[in-house]
Amino acid sequence: MGELSEMQNRVLSELGEFWRENLAALANTVGDGSGVASDLSAVRAAFVGLVEYGLAVVGVDVDYPTQLGRLSKPESLGVLAVIEEHLQLKAETGRWVGTREPRPELVITDAGREEANRILAERGERWWLRSK
Repeated sequence: MGELSEMQNRVLSELGEFWRENLAALANTVGDGSGVASDLSAVRAAFVGLVEYGLAVVGVDVDYPTQLGRLSKPESLGVLAVIEEHLQLKAETGRWVGTREPRPELVITDAGREEANRILAERGERWWLRSK
């Protein structure tokens, strides 16, 4: 695994606290909030990198909140390749919303939790929001 990007660190720290989160909520929390497609591209790149490193996978609710079907790495990457099919930008708010049910979520793995704990110990919670 290479060095994680700033955006990947943000995502992992969020997942370290909550272990799973839907893609729209994560995009809104960790993104730069610009409300443009390039913001989604940066978030997608972070999600894909975390899946490729084995730090996260995509999950789909089977029976919320008790059962979460975790997708394989190739299946996770397939969902992320078409992330635009799952998210829509609301122009009036500049926020991403989910467009399909069940909404895919990013789910932390055991290796991801270890890395998230390290990041949170070093930087604290939501360090990127304090500077805004």
